[in-house]
Amino acid sequence: MSRALNELENIWSDLAARRGVLEGTVRIGALPLSRTRLLPSAIAAFLAQHPGITLMTNESPYESLVADMRAGNIDFIIGALRQDEDLPDLCSEALFEEDMLILLRNNHPLLRHPDPRSQLATAQWVLPRANAPARNLLDKAFVTPGAAAAPADGGDRGCGDGARIAAGLRHAGGGLRQPDAF
Repeated sequence: MSRALNELENIWSDLAARRGVLEGTVRIGALPLSRTRLLPSAIAAFLAQHPGITLMTNESPYESLVADMRAGNIDFIIGALRQDEDLPDLCSEALFEEDMLILLRNNHPLLRHPDPRSQLATAQWVLPRANAPARNLLDKAFVTPGAAAAPADGGDRGCGDGARIAAGLRHAGGGLRQPDAF
């Protein structure tokens, strides 16, 4: 029902498009990977070329965005691909590929060990939420032959990354510091 109502709502912009006029609203589901650089620059470029179009973004969890797209509430989703998802009613296309890196500062405690890789499993981690593409990449990296065991973070407790980071800093002692203290 929602999909049919959304289609009816788009009739006027569809009729305008037949006359060569682009107007209406494009509703975008935005996942974390796209929100910081890709989507803002794409929106700016698009609006410069098509000022008659309104763009709206919905920043929600992947599962919610898929449900909204099926209902016709959003037009497309932009973010990291879900490799293990089987969604025969949806089409996905890779825009780019990106590697996952673990970076350490020069004097990081892990680098004091002769084999830093062997210490990764026991290191403290701030991890993406369970089933996020970045989390899946990290989990797979730890099951590579010869790699350390996968790090454990106590599971996804349903709180945001910021809350997990703050809780981890408080647990480690010293509390949170102002940026100028670093």
